[in-house]
Amino acid sequence: MSSDMPAAVEVLDREEDGEENKVEKKKPPLHPVVEAITGLPEDDPEAVRAALAENPGSLERLDESGMTPLMHACWKGKKSTVKMILDMVRNISLPHLHL
Repeated sequence: MSSDMPAAVEVLDREEDGEENKVEKKKPPLHPVVEAITGLPEDDPEAVRAALAENPGSLERLDESGMTPLMHACWKGKKSTVKMILDMVRNISLPHLHL
């Protein structure tokens, strides 16, 4: 599965002739559960369930953007995946969010 997000490009400096030197920064690889949610255009809760089975404890883990897999599924509008995650866990505790 591949991400639909392009690599970030940073302008390092501008040469005397106006040419910009650019360096592509590679994004860190996505967590397998987040990749299963965001890497496909369609909603595939079974792919997410398989990724969760291989990565226990992933539902409570925040990624580098501070989002959980449930938050990614909501953000991407993956309704079946959101329902599947909510059915899997009855008590999602996110004390670090101070809700």
